[in-house]
Amino acid sequence: MAFSVEKLSGESILILEMSDPIEDLVGDLQELYSLTAGIIEEIEGPVYRIFNIHAGDLEFNHMLEWLGVAYRGGRGSVSDDRARTILVGPDDLVTFFSNSLKQEQYGSIEVRVASSLDAAIAMAREELARASS
Repeated sequence: MAFSVEKLSGESILILEMSDPIEDLVGDLQELYSLTAGIIEEIEGPVYRIFNIHAGDLEFNHMLEWLGVAYRGGRGSVSDDRARTILVGPDDLVTFFSNSLKQEQYGSIEVRVASSLDAAIAMAREELARASS
């Protein structure tokens, strides 16, 4: 699988790191979504899932494949309303993906974009703190 998953200790934040090689993105995403669905079920309250795709050798065609998987939805996917998604990666690709998901044909899904992993973690922590107050 082209992803590793880390749950930040004591927090409702999952870090999903993409790595190379990307041989079967659709299969990897389906496996990842199944894995994260189980983790999300164990967490009470809102969950933030941060996709760090900087290390992956993603190309435009990969983002189109990902949109196809997002369109189908399902537990653990970016359309799963139990978790909020933040993307970190090459600006043009993550902006394209985020803007595409906001379109009605992809489910009007809100996916945030951050400039770095640290910024994404800070964004998630801030939103979790707001939700708990």
